[in-house]
Amino acid sequence: MAINKNLGETGELLIKAKLLECMKAGATIKQFSVPITTLHLGDFKSARGFYSTRASCPSLEALTMLSRCNHNELKKKLGKFGIVKAGTSMKADVKINGVGYSIKSSSNRPAIINHTYRKGFLRITEQLRITIKSLDDEIEKYWHLRLGKNEVAEDASGQTRRNADVFISNTFKQYFRPIFNHFAFVGTGRSDSPEPAKYVLEFDDPTDHATWRIIDRDSFYDMVWPDLVFSMRDKLSKGQRLSLSTMDEMDTPWAKVSRGKIQAQLHVRAG
Repeated sequence: MAINKNLGETGELLIKAKLLECMKAGATIKQFSVPITTLHLGDFKSARGFYSTRASCPSLEALTMLSRCNHNELKKKLGKFGIVKAGTSMKADVKINGVGYSIKSSSNRPAIINHTYRKGFLRITEQLRITIKSLDDEIEKYWHLRLGKNEVAEDASGQTRRNADVFISNTFKQYFRPIFNHFAFVGTGRSDSPEPAKYVLEFDDPTDHATWRIIDRDSFYDMVWPDLVFSMRDKLSKGQRLSLSTMDEMDTPWAKVSRGKIQAQLHVRAG
């Protein structure tokens, strides 16, 4: 099945449509062990998209037809039934039998930590009751390798991490696990999500549940760890520029000048 360029959002919509189809039919999806009794397929800002009985489930257009729609057509057709992309502050994309799942495509894994200042990591490390020093030390090492020795580019891929011995040691892996899991399932540097996720629901084909996998937090981390890409960046609003004189003092330890700009945000994505 060919999915258009909005792969992540399109996949989320199609997998929600498939879940609703299965609930309406009373079908048991092997990965969930028990029949689906409740679904929340909306943005979680209201009850729209929540289904609690088979009788309440609407009949959708055949998935073979829906999968041929362009992205905007798909949004329009499914939106009538409250099937929409989850809100940006939500870590769960769907709730199945009351449990939150983060939906991810196996071929298009997005950023897990999105351009976050040190202050955001401080919030999380304090909540987790762990020190930020290990992360500070690793970022200092990254900057030395990037600016001082020119051994690391802005994006430190899995191969680069192994070659340069940065963001890669087993000690750092275990230290970073709860931080990563918080960003992947609980919240962001700014706040915790109103709807956290307990599992990842990963798919190869969103319309074929035989290709779906349910992955718990630690298993997901171990799966993506070898190929994680760590970057220090400066994603800012149009016209905005960072200045050391106006930056929050909690953020300055990570701030370095690269290509004439101050970069102080850590970005981590699955490779």
